[in-house]
Amino acid sequence: MSRRVLSSRIMGIVSVLWVCASPNASAAEIYAVTEANGAIRWATQALDASYAPAPGFSDPAAAAPSTRLVTPSQPKRSGSAQRARFLPLISLTAQRYGLERATLLALVEVESGFNAQAVSPKGARGLMQLMPATARRYGMLDVRELDDPARNLDIGARHLRDLLARHGGQAALAFAAYNAGQGAVAKHGQRIPSYLETMLYVPAVLAKAAQYNLPCETPLCF
Repeated sequence: MSRRVLSSRIMGIVSVLWVCASPNASAAEIYAVTEANGAIRWATQALDASYAPAPGFSDPAAAAPSTRLVTPSQPKRSGSAQRARFLPLISLTAQRYGLERATLLALVEVESGFNAQAVSPKGARGLMQLMPATARRYGMLDVRELDDPARNLDIGARHLRDLLARHGGQAALAFAAYNAGQGAVAKHGQRIPSYLETMLYVPAVLAKAAQYNLPCETPLCF
């Protein structure tokens, strides 16, 4: 696949993510950075200092292709049964480790859709889709503990807290390291790795976190 075609597809997917997540999509910007090899990376906000607004893409709705794209479902303000079930635990865990509740909610939704039994093809498990190797770094000896929502959230929150500390509080880089691994972020010069999955993952989590931070207008929100 040519770089132009790949960049176009990334542009379209990111545009759809932003249109779904933003209450005022027409006022949004699309940001881009061009690598030394000519590859273009796109995002719905400046993920690091190298990103700049992409001229001609101030309205992502106009740039979105006509092809229907499948994107992660957006959180409903009335809340799902699964999210409501885990909200108290997520709130308590976020408070314990000094994280914003919206950030932890967004990460859990993108990772597992609030499914505590989720298992990825690579072996990531639970609400925060933790790999056994990551869990062992935090003292978990029995991988089956990852199926316990409280333990899974606790270790995932500690891991996210450590990633945020390592990257000076830059959420975009912490999310990139959570998705692709700290080694990948370091390899790319402490910038968002140029992996398609990670380039889509980071804006998706940021957009959901921003949505969860919106004022709640009804008692059913959370």
